[in-house]
Order: sequence, then C-alpha cells, then structure tokens
Amino acid sequence: MKTIIYATDCTRHATPALRYAYYLSEALKANFIVLSVFNLPPIAVSTIRPPKQLKKMAAEEQMMVLHNYCSRYLKDRMGPHITLDVIASPSISEGILKRTRALKADLLILGMKDEHTLRGYFSGNIASAILEESPCPVLMVPNPYRYRKPKTMVYATDFEERDIKAIKQLVLLAAPYGAEIRVVHIPTQEEYAGMEQMEWFKEMLDQEVDYPNIRFHMIFADNIQEGLSMYTQDVKADVLAMLERENSRTVFGKLFHRDRVKAMESRSNIPLLSFNERSF
Repeated sequence: MKTIIYATDCTRHATPALRYAYYLSEALKANFIVLSVFNLPPIAVSTIRPPKQLKKMAAEEQMMVLHNYCSRYLKDRMGPHITLDVIASPSISEGILKRTRALKADLLILGMKDEHTLRGYFSGNIASAILEESPCPVLMVPNPYRYRKPKTMVYATDFEERDIKAIKQLVLLAAPYGAEIRVVHIPTQEEYAGMEQMEWFKEMLDQEVDYPNIRFHMIFADNIQEGLSMYTQDVKADVLAMLERENSRTVFGKLFHRDRVKAMESRSNIPLLSFNERSF
C-alpha cells in the first residue's frame, strides 16, 4: 500500500483513530494523508470580496485548524511524511470520495461515530455513500480504540470467488505484521454443503494467495452478526473484515448484505474493514 487517507472532523474524541491511522501508515511504509472536509460559509450579499477569495480564505482557515489539531495530538510525530489536505464540499461523503479518487488512495480510514462525536463520519447516509462508492477498502476505527499491532484478523467469507480478491488485499495489511488471518464462515439453516464449500474455497485460495498464516473456521450461530461478534471476542481479533456485496445470490450474502456493517458497528469494539467489490 502506497497511500493511506484518514478523514477527520477534528474532534478530540476522534484522536485515537488519528493515531491508529498514523501508526498503521508507519508500519505499512505508506504516505499518510490527513483529510478534512468543510462547508463554505454562506456569502452575504453585501460582501465586497469575490467568492474565489472567500473560498481561499476559508480553506486556509480550515488548514490551520487541521494543522493545529494534528500538531496537538500527534505532537513530535508530525513531519514531512504527513500531508494535510482540506476540501470544500457541501457533502462530506462526496468530498471524501472525490479526494480518495484523486489521490488514488489504497486505504481510507474513518473514525466511527459515538455519543461524544458531533459529526462522526461513520453515520447514516455518509457511511452508506462511502461504503458503496469508495474506490478502495474502508477501515472504520472505533473512536475509543487504542492502536496495537494486529495479531489476528478475521475475514467473514461466503465462499465466493470475489472473497478471494478481498483476502488478497487483506494480506497486504496482515503481512507486514505477520498477523494470522482467520477465514470464518457461519452456515445458515438452508445451507447443507458448508464443509464441501470450505474445502473447495481452500483450494482456490491456495492457488491465488501466497500467505502461509491463513486458517479456516466454520462456526454455528442462530444469528450471523451475533456469531461473528462472539467469535471475534473469543479469538481476540484485532480487525474484522467483510466484503460489501452487490446482489449476492447466496443465503449468507442476502442476510449479511448492506446492513451488516452497520449492524456490526453497533456492537463492535475493534476496527472494521470493508471491501467494495466495485473496486476489484
């Protein structure tokens, strides 16, 4: 990975996510860009300054806010390897997506909204738009979460070929740490050939992915989200990864389609990594 973007609203409670993004970029030896999206203030009819000048002044003011924020919470870690970026946009999600595309980011990091956050990026329509349209994987970090070197990453699979492409990208995150990837599947009541599918998927993955530290698990639970939540706690997972699927044909995919990230976010205390199959 060459470029990591962390989008922030510059609130104090989002600082653990800022530090997490910084340490991850250091471990991956990636360019680290801290992005802030802001709305232009309304322009009074009586103003004598042209709109272009007002936009420039607003951007400079926001850049100062962002610089002070990063300097305060990253302290002596600030340096030339960190790029600060601001963009004016009436839509937070569109602003983030525009810069993510323009800068050809390999990973986008957001802080999850909590009760302390005034305008968390991972909330409502903002989250939906970013998860559906992002040209790169999106890593969502709970605001209270403190960075630690990941040892275990869990990937929720549906035994589909597109899962293999997502796991390939997950390896890029796991390999620098030597982290174990646990590929887990939760069969539904309508599913009868889970073990056979797992063996087929193992063979396919072995042919496509050269990473020795991958394990496979099948767990049984009445509810997919609850099963995953319990499993990640049991194995002390550091990251839970999932694929944002389009029109999944399988039972698992249909149950775990679209709303699954939102459902997991409400009960997750570890970073969630979402892959969008559109980006493959």
